[in-house]
Amino acid sequence: VKKDILTVDGLIKEISDELIGDEILDVKDLLIIPGAVDVHVHLREPGFEHKETVITGTTAAAKGGVTTIMSMPNLNPCPDCLESLKKQLDIIEKDAIVNVFLKVFNEMQGFCGAMPFLADLERRLTEEGRFAEFKEKFEEVYGDAWEDSRQDFDFIQDDVVDVLTAMDFMSEAAARNWCEKASEPYQISIEDFAKRVKAYIERKGNNHHVVFLVDEIGQYIGEDSKLMLNLQTVTEELGKECMGKAWVIVTSQQDIDSVT
Repeated sequence: VKKDILTVDGLIKEISDELIGDEILDVKDLLIIPGAVDVHVHLREPGFEHKETVITGTTAAAKGGVTTIMSMPNLNPCPDCLESLKKQLDIIEKDAIVNVFLKVFNEMQGFCGAMPFLADLERRLTEEGRFAEFKEKFEEVYGDAWEDSRQDFDFIQDDVVDVLTAMDFMSEAAARNWCEKASEPYQISIEDFAKRVKAYIERKGNNHHVVFLVDEIGQYIGEDSKLMLNLQTVTEELGKECMGKAWVIVTSQQDIDSVT
C-alpha cells in the first residue's frame, strides 16, 4: 500500500493520501513496518554482565528496529520467583532514569541528546575549545549545519572522519575507529554520570550550580514506590559528587507521601 504518513513530534498522526507537512521526506522506495518483536533475547544481567547488559541489549534492539523483546531467564539469580525477578526489573528502571538525566544534561549544553556517543565527541571538542571550529568545517564539507545533520550520523560518517582529520583532531584511522565504536550500544552508570556533572560544574567555576527539574513526579511514580528509590539513588550520587552544587527539584500535584 502506498500512502503518505504525517508525523508530529516523532509520532504518527495520520496515514492518508496527499498529506501536506512542513517538511517532506521521500521514502517511496522503502518499506515502513511496525517495530519488530524478538521473543528470544539474552540480556544476561544480573550475573553475566561481561556478556551483555540490559542497557546494551535494549539499545542494540532499538537501533535494529526491534521495539519489543522477551528476555530469557539465564541469569544469576534466575528470575524464577518474584524476588529474583525484581532484581532485573530494578536494573531496567535504574538505567532508564539515568539515561533520561543524561539526555537532558547533554541537551542543556547544546550537545546531541538522542545519541550520547555524539555528545561525548562534542563534549571533548568543547573541552579543547574546538567545537566551533568543527561545526564550521563540517558545514563547509557537508553543506548543512552540524546540528541539522547529526541525527543522520550513520549516513555522514565519512564527512565526520574528513573533518576530524582535516582539523588534526584525530588521525583518519582513529576517527574511523571511533565511528565504528559509536554504533555500539551506549552505557553509563549513575556514578559516572554524577562525575560528569561534577566536571562540568568545576569547568564553569564561579560557584556554578546545576538544577534538574522533574515535572509531575507523582504521575511518573504512580503506585510503584521503587521508582522513587531509583530517583533517590541518582539524587544522592549527585549530592555526594557535586557537594550540593547539583540539585534535583521535583513538582507534583499529588502529595508525595500519598504516592510513596
